Amino acid sequence: MSTGYVLVFAILVLGGVIATVGDRLGTRVGKARLSLFNLRPRNTAVVVTVITGTVISATTLTILFLADSQLRTGLFELGKIQDDLVASRKELEDSITEKEMVRRQLLQVKSEQKQLERDKTLTQQQLATVSNQTKQLRTEIHRLQTSRQELVEQREQLIASSQKELSRRNQAIEELQTRSDMEITKRNQEIKRRQEQLRKLEREQQGLEDQLSILRQGVLDFRQNPIAIFRGQSLASGVIRAQSETIARQAIEQLLREANRMAILYTQSHANPTGQPTEQLVQITISEVDGLIQQITSGRDSYVRIIAAGNYVWGEGAIRVVADINPYRVLYRKGETLATVPLELKVDDRPQLQLQIEKLVELTKLNARQIGYRGDQLQIGDGRLETLIRFVNNLPTKTQPIQLKSIASESIYTAGLLKIELVAIENNRVLIRTDDLPIDPISKRSIPILNPT
Repeated sequence: MSTGYVLVFAILVLGGVIATVGDRLGTRVGKARLSLFNLRPRNTAVVVTVITGTVISATTLTILFLADSQLRTGLFELGKIQDDLVASRKELEDSITEKEMVRRQLLQVKSEQKQLERDKTLTQQQLATVSNQTKQLRTEIHRLQTSRQELVEQREQLIASSQKELSRRNQAIEELQTRSDMEITKRNQEIKRRQEQLRKLEREQQGLEDQLSILRQGVLDFRQNPIAIFRGQSLASGVIRAQSETIARQAIEQLLREANRMAILYTQSHANPTGQPTEQLVQITISEVDGLIQQITSGRDSYVRIIAAGNYVWGEGAIRVVADINPYRVLYRKGETLATVPLELKVDDRPQLQLQIEKLVELTKLNARQIGYRGDQLQIGDGRLETLIRFVNNLPTKTQPIQLKSIASESIYTAGLLKIELVAIENNRVLIRTDDLPIDPISKRSIPILNPT
């Protein structure tokens, strides 16, 4: 601080001396009326004064710079010093903040230290008790470790059991899903089967409607002129097994002759009483005959029918016929079911029972024709009306519905007798059949069952 005062004092003294010298020098120059650089004496005095002032300033600065390095540094490095000052202030603020934080931490540490001292005192007080309990705790720890081991083993067993249970449940879920899929597939198949049955019934309905239309047309034709031969009526039929075309042709010609004979009997009132044909009525093309021969020349049994192609009245001169060929084969084995209808028997339902039996017979014929039966004879049981009547009379009265079935009493072929038995069934148990009624050994008639079980 004293050096600064001395320096200021020296500068003031030096400035006064230099100013005095410069003034006197300028006065003398003015009085001497000197001229520099071809200037006027007055201007020359001004120049000398300016130069003197400049020298004073330069001398002052030089002395200051030589005398005080801090001034020199402050003048030339002022911007850097200010930047350093700002940084130092920021560091100072950070230091103050950190100092405050440290102070707070110190206070907290002191508080914790006091708390620790209190805890230490309390701990020392409890140390004796803890020491006494240590042995008990060790024993308890050993027991707990043993118990923990047991719990670990139980947990592992439980995990294993849970995994087994989970596997079992997954398997059960898979089985349930499989059953569900099977049930869905079964339901879909059932729906498909029902739809097929619906389409079949629709086709049957259409066929029946077509037959009804044909019958209506036949009735109209019959009213106008009596019909002797109906459309689709069989004039001749037979089972043919032909190994060659020659045998097949002979069999077809024989059927055509028989058809011609029957056509004459149906349409010609003046027919030969001996039944021998006197003219050729049936008409069929040679190409149809050749095609028919080719179809039956296979060595297999074929059921051939010569049927009328239309309705023909009395006195008709030409009867157009066509051939219907079907493989002669077994359609139903003995014991197979042909048709089933539901039946609910009550005391006063005998008329309804008769209608259901008629419905069963018609459904039996329809089902048989749909799979290829071409015959026109049906026999129930032994063919006697008494057997059917006794079957109806011996049916037990039931509050629950039963099933009435028609089954084949022997093998049924494409042609021939459609021989069936009627069976009443409840819960898969046969109640009564037409072929198991007792027979009276004297009259050979069926004995009524008064109290069937």
